Amino acid sequence: MKSSRLFHIIHRLLRDGRTTAPVLASELEVSVRTIYRDVEALCQAGVPIITEQGKGGGLSLMEGFSLPGTLMTPEEQAQLLLAVKSIGSVTGGDASSLMLKLGGLFQRQEADWLTVDLSRWGCADSNNQRFRSLQQAILERRCIRFDYVSANGLSRRTVQPAKLVYKSAAWYLQGFCLIRQAFRTFKLSRIQSLQVTDETFPPLPQPPPIEDFEFSERYPEVRLRFPASLAFRVYDEFDGDSIAKEADGSLTVTARMPIDDGWLYGYLLSFGGSAQVLCPEQLKAGLAIHARQMAEAYQKDLPNVQNKTQDVRLSSVCCEHPLEGKFITQEDYPMEQKFCQSCGMPLGDHQELYGTEKDGSLNQDYCIYCYKDGSFLGEMTMAEMIEACIPFTLEAHPGMTREAAKAEMESYFPRLKRWAKQEKQ
Repeated sequence: MKSSRLFHIIHRLLRDGRTTAPVLASELEVSVRTIYRDVEALCQAGVPIITEQGKGGGLSLMEGFSLPGTLMTPEEQAQLLLAVKSIGSVTGGDASSLMLKLGGLFQRQEADWLTVDLSRWGCADSNNQRFRSLQQAILERRCIRFDYVSANGLSRRTVQPAKLVYKSAAWYLQGFCLIRQAFRTFKLSRIQSLQVTDETFPPLPQPPPIEDFEFSERYPEVRLRFPASLAFRVYDEFDGDSIAKEADGSLTVTARMPIDDGWLYGYLLSFGGSAQVLCPEQLKAGLAIHARQMAEAYQKDLPNVQNKTQDVRLSSVCCEHPLEGKFITQEDYPMEQKFCQSCGMPLGDHQELYGTEKDGSLNQDYCIYCYKDGSFLGEMTMAEMIEACIPFTLEAHPGMTREAAKAEMESYFPRLKRWAKQEKQ
């Protein structure tokens, strides 16, 4: 304990320049007399501590004193050398000179056994420049402006930067957003046209943890099934406690995830057809619509391939009029197009998209993703269905706001058969 106390005294004097024995005694929870004995022991060991009496006096180190490398254990020296070696990849600087000096101070040279490179493939220069700009803005407390790309589109932000955080293979910036008037977390790869301004700001309070478990509890529980062949991705991207191995070798993942911003659909589609959604039903329906939209987008590039769905017009729930730029509904083109009377998906005359009754006959009012074997696939309110369809509307209309998409569907959905029935009940 005494050696730890002695190091604390030296570190305090090196950091602050001057302090007093009563302050040190309070910090270390010992008596003032013990502090003076420690100071005497340090002086005998060759640490030049100056004691001054009277007002403005106290304890200080002789000018020019530096911390001897021998005060650190071999393990601590190795950790410091490793940290210095790694930091070059973060700042984009060359740490070889500092490594050489520290090696001389510690009278040891570390073997070149590790390289840490946190930059993305092919983007080292741009990443380093962006990192240095943000580092400067944080240390000098200068506001920054940038364009930020999110699931809701492009927005211009003015932010008071607080800190950089590396988590789950990505860098994030935490700062106080002057637009939202609250702390926000921004992914560095989505920051565009970064500018460091001359506008300064006072010290910020500590930002909240980047992973807010209380907020994540608000996300719905999602259950996914993956084949054993995709175990390498599942264990890379999900916590081990959320993965259950089934008897056939497949993996079931249970996790809370956001299903209303479009990100999850793209992520699940990155597994091709190998990711199976077990619940919730809202996610199943949304993923089916999204997959159909992808198929339609690429069908025009394959004119010679015969496909049952090659003439199906897939879109979001609200389809934009090609001439007038307005939104159309079932009532606008009742003969040209049929819509699912539950989710609004275009059906056309393609029977493979129709729902089915208990006897196997087709139901021409609903799609197969909403209605099967005579009943709807899962209980869902109209509001929940609208939330599931909002991401597709935003994707089809990049300039549209979430509020506008929701308002459009709230005016359209009550006219669909499924929800009209509920209104009458």
